[in-house]
Amino acid sequence: MLVLTRKQGERIQIGEDITITVVRTKGKAVRLGIQAPSHVPVLRGEIAKSIAAETEGPTATVDENTEVPVGSSATDRVRGLGSTGVHGPLHELVGARGI
Repeated sequence: MLVLTRKQGERIQIGEDITITVVRTKGKAVRLGIQAPSHVPVLRGEIAKSIAAETEGPTATVDENTEVPVGSSATDRVRGLGSTGVHGPLHELVGARGI
């Protein structure tokens, strides 16, 4: 994991297509702006965790410290929700974005 220190207005570039900007800091909170192509899902961690739990079933446990193998990330699972027939509470939210 790369850990960076950034000030308000500073940016982080990921590849050629993704830019993260520190919009505001207030106390312990940081507001980030993320510019990414529309085909790249950008999800909050707890949303990705919920989707992963829905997709894997009730026996799966996923926490924020769990390493996810390449090709089986929560965002990869999000893309496949429509084709697998899995329709949990987040289906409408994710499906509406066309992921």
